[in-house]
Amino acid sequence: MDTGSAVSVLQLPDLERLGIDVARHFADRPVEHHGGVGGVSRFLLAVANLDFDESTGGSIRYRFPVRLAAGLSEIPLPSVLGMDFLGLFDLRVARLSNVVSLEHPSR
Repeated sequence: MDTGSAVSVLQLPDLERLGIDVARHFADRPVEHHGGVGGVSRFLLAVANLDFDESTGGSIRYRFPVRLAAGLSEIPLPSVLGMDFLGLFDLRVARLSNVVSLEHPSR
């Protein structure tokens, strides 16, 4: 989770671990260029499904846009959930108990 990032990004090493071949699966997508802490990087826009288990049982799925790294950044960067996703929730950080939670305002 990165509250300083406006967008969610999956970097190449994580895409490879997930078995996603960006060049093969997303070859028809236009490439975006974005600058940030890691320099200028190339990204493809995709839609991701993220499933959460609810504390009351069951699960909930969120669909949201995510940027897929189309190449390595100038410095190694982690994949992040940015504010495009985190902004849907109340983010709570309990430092003493070392717990981070996302709480949907309507639940």
